[in-house]
Amino acid sequence: VSDADYANWKPMQWPVPSDGEQGGRFFADGAFFHPNGKARMLPLTAPQTSAGTGFRLNTGRNRDQWHTMTRTGKSQRLGSHLAEPYVEIHPDDAQSLGLDVADIVELRKGDTDHTLARALVTTHVAPGTLFAPIHWTRQRNGSGPINAVAHVGVDPVSGQPALKGGHVTARRYAATWYGFVASAVPLAPQCAYSAVSRTETGWRAELAGQGTMPSPEDLMQHIATDLQGSTSMLDDVETGIRRMAWSDDGRITGLLFLAPAPVAVSRVTAISAIGTDIAPLDALAGRARATADDPGATVCACMGVGVNHVLRAVQEGASTVEAIGCATTAGTNCGACRPELARLLPPAVKALAAE
Repeated sequence: VSDADYANWKPMQWPVPSDGEQGGRFFADGAFFHPNGKARMLPLTAPQTSAGTGFRLNTGRNRDQWHTMTRTGKSQRLGSHLAEPYVEIHPDDAQSLGLDVADIVELRKGDTDHTLARALVTTHVAPGTLFAPIHWTRQRNGSGPINAVAHVGVDPVSGQPALKGGHVTARRYAATWYGFVASAVPLAPQCAYSAVSRTETGWRAELAGQGTMPSPEDLMQHIATDLQGSTSMLDDVETGIRRMAWSDDGRITGLLFLAPAPVAVSRVTAISAIGTDIAPLDALAGRARATADDPGATVCACMGVGVNHVLRAVQEGASTVEAIGCATTAGTNCGACRPELARLLPPAVKALAAE
């Protein structure tokens, strides 16, 4: 159709039969599109993985995003739940690859196509298989989307493209430095690994690379060109950890943490410091004050409830998901986090509920 025809095209509802009204349901009469009305099952053979490093990749959605973040990626709350691309890998496979907590995994298809993602070690996937979400695009993921390593074949019968997985190899990405940034202004990292997402106070980014660790000043000049204000710095010569804060008119506008190992700071605390009048050196501590409440990683994005709040409610006697909701409000809006809340209950409580 022409651009003009497309612009004036009236909405339609599938299916659109050649000799009838549009809409209705496929197979509403209980029959498939064959003379005998029965379905035809086709035998399929999945590619074999190679021992040691070969995996069967499956891709899909996570709980709080939709497609490629063109809409849900703009939500500060939804971005706070899982803020970077990840790949789920079984503990046995993680051990064989030498992966540690918060390591980055390099996935490859052939000699040229590759991407990087944070390792999420879990028994939710079977040995020899990986799962990765599809949501992060090149605008949010500096190493490229997961579809870069997905199979691009087409089903010979239906023509359906095979975009949900394929055969990949995996190995630990040997990063020599890691970074975390919280900022009041948009971020545009140019690192080997970077992941950007919205926050309630602006933007955040996870960074990693190889070679010499960049200086905080040089790094931020390239990724946050609109960041203004005076700077404060803390250097730990013994551990190699570097921290830098930006403040403008008495308020924190940016925080950067660089380290030779995955950055161990409270993301929630650093993000919440942006826009406040907290002292720069206090903000660079990267953890909640002794008198402050650290919610921990977000569990319920709707209500802004962290894992520490949930665990505290459980310790104080909440023995069901409903009781957790009453104590914290978690799971009381859309309900998508309820399975995650159930996993936080003690094993004895879950076993009792199953009886």
